[in-house]
Amino acid sequence: SVMIPSYDDRLLLEGHASMVHEIHQQLPGELKPAAIFCSVGGGGLAGGIMTGLKAVEWDDGGCLVKPWMSLKS
Repeated sequence: SVMIPSYDDRLLLEGHASMVHEIHQQLPGELKPAAIFCSVGGGGLAGGIMTGLKAVEWDDGGCLVKPWMSLKS
């Protein structure tokens, strides 16, 4: 068996980043979204989206992440 971390695996992040590449290809010209909303659990999806934003040079804004439910210490 192989352990694949859910939040810090390069291949996983690139897979999630492909969503941003698809959005980039579908928008006309220099248009870019004002925001991208997604669910957040362990951080893998959010990390992939940030990876994609950097790849298409949309990384000039901030990133707000709010978990639906968090663990209490």
